[in-house]
Amino acid sequence: MPDPPTSRPRQITCVLIAAALFLLSVILRYNSPEGAFGGLTDDHHFYATYGWQLLFGDLPDRDFSDPGFPLTIAISGALQVLERSVWPEYAFCVAALSFGTALTFLLAVRASGSIVVGLGAALFQFALLPRLYNYPKIIIYTVAIPALWAWIATPGRRRTWLVAGVTVFAALLRHDHGAYVGAAFGLVLIAMVDVPWRDRLRHGLLFGVATLVCLAPYLTYLQVNGGIVRHFDHALRWASTEQAKNPLVIPTPSWVPLTGTDANESTHTDWWNRAPFSVLDEHYYVWWTYWLFLLLPFVALVFLVVLRHTGPPYTRQAQLQILVLIALTAIVNIRLLRDNLGGRLADVSVLNAVLGAWVVAAVGRLVLSDRRWPVRMPVLVGLAARVALATTAAAVIVFTAAILTRTVAVVVRDSSLPRGFEAVMLDASRVTRDTERTWPLDMWTNETRGLIGLSKYLNACTAPADRILMVPFFPQVYGLAQRGFAGGRQDLRGGRSDSPEDQRLTVERLRRQSVPIVIGPPEGDMEELARDFPLITEHLRREYRDVGHYDVGDGLDFTLLVHHGASQVGTYEPLGLPCFH
Repeated sequence: MPDPPTSRPRQITCVLIAAALFLLSVILRYNSPEGAFGGLTDDHHFYATYGWQLLFGDLPDRDFSDPGFPLTIAISGALQVLERSVWPEYAFCVAALSFGTALTFLLAVRASGSIVVGLGAALFQFALLPRLYNYPKIIIYTVAIPALWAWIATPGRRRTWLVAGVTVFAALLRHDHGAYVGAAFGLVLIAMVDVPWRDRLRHGLLFGVATLVCLAPYLTYLQVNGGIVRHFDHALRWASTEQAKNPLVIPTPSWVPLTGTDANESTHTDWWNRAPFSVLDEHYYVWWTYWLFLLLPFVALVFLVVLRHTGPPYTRQAQLQILVLIALTAIVNIRLLRDNLGGRLADVSVLNAVLGAWVVAAVGRLVLSDRRWPVRMPVLVGLAARVALATTAAAVIVFTAAILTRTVAVVVRDSSLPRGFEAVMLDASRVTRDTERTWPLDMWTNETRGLIGLSKYLNACTAPADRILMVPFFPQVYGLAQRGFAGGRQDLRGGRSDSPEDQRLTVERLRRQSVPIVIGPPEGDMEELARDFPLITEHLRREYRDVGHYDVGDGLDFTLLVHHGASQVGTYEPLGLPCFH
């Protein structure tokens, strides 16, 4: 039942545990970088590079297309003002995810009424290991849940404005999340059957007005910089393309015992391979967690109905608070869980952890309640039902913990926490040093090939004010080379924003910018580029010359296009590429 802790000692205990969880999460996540380039993955660079583009004087929608996460872009850009390196982005994301884990604990305690269950929920949420760049999906719902609960507890103007503000905050971090939070509030209004429709309509109208008022500055900005319609048309097409390119593939378990073929991992986790759960690997994790999340809202709904007739008194307000949590969890699960489930399950971890905490508490109430169940049954049958329910719940909890233990073990190992405080601090210093030195490229003194070689070439052979257009998806190169992307596009992957209007806008931007070099597609793929982006390809053929196909190692090959107006001033000897700086 979502009631806040009442006694002051209990409140202090909850705050101290939340602080400890935050600190533990920071240690574990900070010392376990995700990617080779400053601890960030390729997808993280995709999001962050939009923010770094602000440092070149560009603005979203005016100079480049925003796929629908303006506040996330602004945060990444602002962090670079503090320090031009990967470190601010990396440290901020670690702190945001850790803050999300701490808030998940507080929300789970409130939902379940138990500190122990809340702690388990927070550890479960952490164990799913959300990607660093997905911090908005964690923070949004740790803020949205208490805002919705607060409104249900005391509906009124101030709290309607609060929910509207949270909805706008979610929409600015990523548009679709604002829609999910807004939809959850709409479901609350519909479910308030004991409130007259006139009052519900009044609350709904105030919410709509408040949302528009909060959005007004952003909508004005959009209209001035390209138009509201163009922005949302682009954002919707981008989202549709992402959905189409990443359809959901229902996971199935692979009943194959863990063989320990990964030498690096098995060396450090022999204790795991000797454990009773050694047959549980990543295949089981994805299969089990997906179905657990998919079924959880339906199971919670059943318990919500049952608890109306048994157990301790359950107020209408508490029922509505859990109902909105169930609805929001179901919506987000359906919308966000698609292809590459192993990396997406953590995106919905907050909602499922909090709802799971309530379900665990509900099981406890049903098992321990001295009241009759809603269905009449003999005493022995009722006892057997309670034992079966308790056993099933315990089995689910144990199996889930066993599956997640292996992923957490790797993070704990990488953090150096088992080796003591001194080792943790040494590792933290190393991570800080590496992320601060990712730019400039002096950290990579011995690297001359692959993405590092390409980044060094672009940094050495183009002017700081020059822009680079890259057809392949190499977002990390912009950051490493400290160059902005050209034409308002990070890459030219087919099926993404390839309407004639978008292509003409790209060509218009290219004409206004200094773009001496284009990193074209691999050899033989120019026809595919012409099919997907005919107007842009026509511009490239008219304004640029093909100087050859290059293979710079590590599987990286491309066609180099040079602007007709660019004058070669030398050759970049490590790769034999022409310079124009």
